[in-house]
Amino acid sequence: MHKLSLLLRCFLVFAVAPLLWSVPAARAGEDPYLSELQAEAQRRNLDRSPRWIRLLHYRHGLWGWKSEADGRGFFLARRGRTQPREELDASLTAFFAPPIEEDETTLHPQCRFPARYEWLKSELSFDPARLPEQSCPRLERWLSRLAPQGVTLVFASSYMNNPASMYGHTFLRLDRSGGRDGFPLLDYTVNFAADTPERNGLLFALKGLLGGYPGRFSTQPYYMKIQQYSNLESRDLWEYPLRLDERARRFLVLHLWEMGSTHFAYFFLRENCSYQLLTLLDGADTQVHLSAPFDFKAIPADTVRVVLSPVGFSGPPQLRPSALRTAFARRSLLSKKERELTDATARAENPDLSSLPPERQALILETAYDLVRLRHDYARFQDAASDAQERDLLSRRGRMTVPAMDISSLETSRAEPPEFGHSTGRVGLGRGRRGGANRTEISLRGAMHDLADDPAGYIPGSMLEMFHVRLTREDRTRRARLHRFALLDMVSLFPLDSWAMHPSWRFFFGLDRPSDRPEGRREGLILKMSGGTGPSVSVGRSFLAYAMADADTGAGGALGKSYRLGWGGSTGFVWRPVERWGVWAEAGHLRSFAGEVHDASRLSLINSFRLGKRWEARSTLSRTGPLRESALFIQMYL
Repeated sequence: MHKLSLLLRCFLVFAVAPLLWSVPAARAGEDPYLSELQAEAQRRNLDRSPRWIRLLHYRHGLWGWKSEADGRGFFLARRGRTQPREELDASLTAFFAPPIEEDETTLHPQCRFPARYEWLKSELSFDPARLPEQSCPRLERWLSRLAPQGVTLVFASSYMNNPASMYGHTFLRLDRSGGRDGFPLLDYTVNFAADTPERNGLLFALKGLLGGYPGRFSTQPYYMKIQQYSNLESRDLWEYPLRLDERARRFLVLHLWEMGSTHFAYFFLRENCSYQLLTLLDGADTQVHLSAPFDFKAIPADTVRVVLSPVGFSGPPQLRPSALRTAFARRSLLSKKERELTDATARAENPDLSSLPPERQALILETAYDLVRLRHDYARFQDAASDAQERDLLSRRGRMTVPAMDISSLETSRAEPPEFGHSTGRVGLGRGRRGGANRTEISLRGAMHDLADDPAGYIPGSMLEMFHVRLTREDRTRRARLHRFALLDMVSLFPLDSWAMHPSWRFFFGLDRPSDRPEGRREGLILKMSGGTGPSVSVGRSFLAYAMADADTGAGGALGKSYRLGWGGSTGFVWRPVERWGVWAEAGHLRSFAGEVHDASRLSLINSFRLGKRWEARSTLSRTGPLRESALFIQMYL
């Protein structure tokens, strides 16, 4: 009998425990005022209010509601991640908790979730006598430190040498001094990034595609972002002031505080830096729904265009040029003789500048300082000789009363903001011939730009294509097949310059057909990885030529011995004769020395014609070994 009683008690404990889990310490029936608030919230369906849905980051899918927040500490109800009503009831209950002594790890629920508390307070008109408002000293100190008088969206242009920054990057600046008219270097920024020490670029990209890292919000001073992006990585920063009223700015900062209790799975293509900033803005201002269009991918340049779409939501952009762009702009003002003097000054040879007018001396010293900083990689800590050289240049310039020459027009004349560029997705329909057979081709590209696309709004000489699928159907066989799948196809062409010696490079990884094989043995797919590096040179602003040493690997049943290793070389050029017409031509030779051994030459020519903001016509001609291909395409950017 005693054992039966014990078993019955255990059963009751396990049956009731899940119900108790979702109810905080203060039970609904213990405080009539709490019951009133919960009943009123239910009557008004506040759990379906846009503000509540956005503050909890809920999205409605096939299986109902689910929050994109992954940290368990963000939810007060056991099923709060999928049940908005339960989370709202649990939040109200938690707000009735007795006062606690606040420390670095413990906060009262009103202080831990101040955006929820403030919104529910405004909707339900809390009676302070029946629901006392708690003191939150840590939160108040944090709010006083940020105190934004404005909010600015900042876009950092793409940086091809870092997989995390190939698409570009966006973050927010909280303008304590009112933005661009104040002194923003000490203002705080809001950044969302993957929390990872990973240094392997390929592994980072792979895990980032699969959501293998937690993403977190962080704040740091703007000058640190300028050092990272503008100086170390030579990336332009485009600043877009957002027109958020005082209430929206307060909600944004309060909600940012709440984000400290959670993390989000970081997905490189969608739930990334730009997407999470949009959800933060959505929670601050329910008059917009900026994150709504991004169900599959959120490329930073596309998110900038969405932020600009609501009329009156943002102002015109302002460029904060990279250190490299600034240095080149100053250098462009120098004569050949003055460039020689600048180079000598940067080498600490101290040439005599006294015969020059004061304004030219000042320009030489400023440009020499730019060059020295470039060569020192903008290091914060460096050897004594480097520090002494920089101080000497600054001291010599400081003793001159001549004002600095205005180069802002030169800096902006060659830079175009990201919204000027085409959308990053693309679909194309083509008709052509391959090996004497007519065929139809459909091309689908997830992201984002190739060398034949219109370069407006993109980094000149850069290419980044991901998830590019080419499907073909031959008239003769009436069979549709996958012709190529580029998981990652990248090119970075950086013209040789005595001030910035960056090599050009390329990389491809995906599935391809071995078109260089003999007829009848080229139809199977192989897994291919190839790359190359070499110099490139520019002639004016419209012509860029390059040469590369290439390496190639392939694996698959379509190859003899099921693999091959090869090397070779290629040369080509990218040319924009007029604004709407682009040309990309390339010739190369590849020799396989292991596995399937053979030689093959290749030629290709692409002409693209921009028909409008979203449309392009394109012709392609190529010859790989004996195989000839040609096609005409009409393409639309998405």
